Amino acid sequence: RTNSSGAAAIVPTGVVVGLFSALPPGPGYALAFSIGGEGSCQIGCAAGNSATCGQPIVTLTPTGGFSWTQGSPFNGIFVSSGPVTIERGTTQFSGGSVGGVMGWGYFTNGTLNLISSETSTMPLLMNEGAHVVLSIPTPNMPTTGTATYTMIPGAFTTPTFSDNIGGGGFTPGGTVTSASMTVNFGAPSNQITGNASLSFPGGNTYDFGPRGFTANINGAGFTGGGIFSRSSGSGAACASSCSATVLGGFAGSANPAPPFAGYVYEVSAPGFAVNGAIAQRRQ
Repeated sequence: RTNSSGAAAIVPTGVVVGLFSALPPGPGYALAFSIGGEGSCQIGCAAGNSATCGQPIVTLTPTGGFSWTQGSPFNGIFVSSGPVTIERGTTQFSGGSVGGVMGWGYFTNGTLNLISSETSTMPLLMNEGAHVVLSIPTPNMPTTGTATYTMIPGAFTTPTFSDNIGGGGFTPGGTVTSASMTVNFGAPSNQITGNASLSFPGGNTYDFGPRGFTANINGAGFTGGGIFSRSSGSGAACASSCSATVLGGFAGSANPAPPFAGYVYEVSAPGFAVNGAIAQRRQ
């Protein structure tokens, strides 16, 4: 579970047992999630008695689900404080894992078993999704230095919409064309500057430019966001700017810096949200 090398292992859609096949079931994982469906979207991290991402409090079940106890600071639509379980149910899953320490994927087009005080099941239409990044958190984060991360080829989820439709340039079938981050570990900034570019059918592209998003590091997790806007095309949604949130964490031994980083994102477009997940490797 501490191996920090290896190529991405793509898990085919439809696998029932071991959705993250290269990640052993058991405790000690961190989880970031962005769940969009039923007209709403929720982004968060599995966290204990603080809102800090990157906490190793999640158990990966033998069937590829997640269970943990969400701390009291969190108050969401689909996930609330207290015991939480997410299982595939009848949804389709697509994702992968890398290095035995990080996985990414999303559940869509079916009924998700999302058990908390808020709900027990959640229908997701074919363009809605519950996106996740699962990781074994880096145990001893660097306190100095910098590192650059770029997206692992194919290590992203298809962007989905909280209303199943999107609009204004956000259309089903989008893809992540690139993503990168520059990380400053330790004082004075302890901060991430990153960007991601998304392309949708019809010639509309979007990104976090020109300044990208920023995120603050706390332990093995990070939280942040920025302005997301159209960079080419004629789509009306986010033509000038929309707000976006990113939540994620680092995985693998920090020698000299964690080999992997991943995050989920949520873009607040007019009338709906766009969400997905991205995994990256240190350069």
